[in-house]
Amino acid sequence: MQLGGRVRFQIQLTRYWIVSTSEMLRATRSSMLPKHKHIETVSGLRDLLGAFRMPISKQQLQDPKKSNPDSVSRAFIAVSEDDVLETAISCHAERYPGDGNYRVKPIFNTANGGVLFPVYDEQSKSVQTMDRRSLSDHLLTEIEALA
Repeated sequence: MQLGGRVRFQIQLTRYWIVSTSEMLRATRSSMLPKHKHIETVSGLRDLLGAFRMPISKQQLQDPKKSNPDSVSRAFIAVSEDDVLETAISCHAERYPGDGNYRVKPIFNTANGGVLFPVYDEQSKSVQTMDRRSLSDHLLTEIEALA
């Protein structure tokens, strides 16, 4: 599939949004006192965005030094055998040598047009498949609940 300029631009904007939002949450969490009433929520959001940030910016798992897995789940689009217009996100195990070459390929969410980077979240031991719009909605909902 040949990617045009607009698609490449959307993918790059999504990468920049994920990285900058993750850094904002990391800096916020670092400035909080250990007994702050919102520290768990901010830590959870930081970890969620971190699961996306590391593969996108450093092409590594969130914490490859901690467990250095032999394989990780890799997500991809699965097309239904019954209806070619019906798709779902599926995954399979893929070898990961742990040396910084975990590359994440973007997928488009056809329901809302968002860019999705399916990543293996080392902390939850699962594949995270939230697109940028869903991440943003989740983040805003969690932050609004803190007020």
